[in-house]
Amino acid sequence: MTSWMPSGFRRKWCEGSTYRMEQFASDIVATLILALPAISAEREAREERRRLSEMRMKQQSELEAQRRLDKNRFRQLAEHAAAWRETSLLRRFVAAMRQADLDMGMVIEGKTIAQWLNWAEVAIDRHDPLLHPKSVIESIAAVDRWTYPD
Repeated sequence: MTSWMPSGFRRKWCEGSTYRMEQFASDIVATLILALPAISAEREAREERRRLSEMRMKQQSELEAQRRLDKNRFRQLAEHAAAWRETSLLRRFVAAMRQADLDMGMVIEGKTIAQWLNWAEVAIDRHDPLLHPKSVIESIAAVDRWTYPD
């Protein structure tokens, strides 16, 4: 009974040549009856500690999930900012190409240089997040904590 008997109660009875286990029976039963409330209280305390521990772990898990969600949304925002920076640079580059001394009628791979520059502007527009700012916000809102696996 040493593993579950609360402190303050007898836990050990030794049978020997002088005393037999049968003689200890009433003492063992009386001890158990007296110890039951303490055993019950210890069990309830263990259950309460376990409940509180589980509640703390759940709170920590929820905080971690919220932290990861915020990190992923920030990452999505940063990706949009990088796309905007890139499209801004490309717009300036295409504008500089238009100012360069080029024969806009020269054909390369079946298109004139003017057509290639127009194609570049359309491609830039497709990738510029500021041309569709609502979709930027929607994409950030659609991010969850599993959007990025790392």
